[in-house]
Amino acid sequence: MALRMKSNRLVSGLNRAIRTNGLADARPKRTLVRVYVCDWSITSGAVGEFAERLPDDGEARWRVSWLPGRLLTRDQAIAAMEMVELLYDTTRPTDEDLRAAIAAAAELLGIRPIDAAATLSERHPGR
Repeated sequence: MALRMKSNRLVSGLNRAIRTNGLADARPKRTLVRVYVCDWSITSGAVGEFAERLPDDGEARWRVSWLPGRLLTRDQAIAAMEMVELLYDTTRPTDEDLRAAIAAAAELLGIRPIDAAATLSERHPGR
C-alpha cells in the first residue's frame, strides 16, 4: 500500500506555506526550509531524519527519529523537523531571525536549542 503525499510544504520559521505547482506562497519569508509533510510522515531535505505518525484510535501521535522515546503532536513533529533544517542548512547566514526560529521550535518541543544541537551533532558527526 503506497502512501500519497497530500502536500509538499515549505516551512518558514513556524509560519507554514503550502507550495502549489512548485511556486511558494508570495508572502515574505524570514527563513525558508524544506520539510516534506504528508498524513503519515515528515521528512527533511537536509539530513536523513524523519517523523512518522503512529497508528492509534485517539489523538494522532508522532515519533521523531532524533527524539527517541518521545511522543509528539503533529505541530511538535513539524517543529522538530524544521529545527533539523535550520541547524543543518549551511547556506543560511546566522542572524537573529534564524536564532529566533530555532528558539521558537525548541520552545514548542520543551527543549533547549543547545540540547537539540548537541543531540543532532552526535547523530551526524562531521556536519
